[in-house]
Amino acid sequence: RVEIYDLKGNMIRALSERRLDAGFYAPVAPGARVEAAFFWDGLAQGGDLQPPGLYLYRLIIDIEPDAVVTTGVVGIAY
Repeated sequence: RVEIYDLKGNMIRALSERRLDAGFYAPVAPGARVEAAFFWDGLAQGGDLQPPGLYLYRLIIDIEPDAVVTTGVVGIAY
């Protein structure tokens, strides 16, 4: 699952989980076009459009017996 947070640490939105096929997923070269497994449309959980700026994402991959968690920054510009 993917969770989106503002810079104050408030969770803005939790994106629905999507099952992916088994395989190796790695970063690609800058500028390369890839089909993202997750897409955030800039809306909060309640449907409000979020203002331009930086947001944090948290990607949680549930793999038994543990979970893998990674974080990063995403920006919105209009």
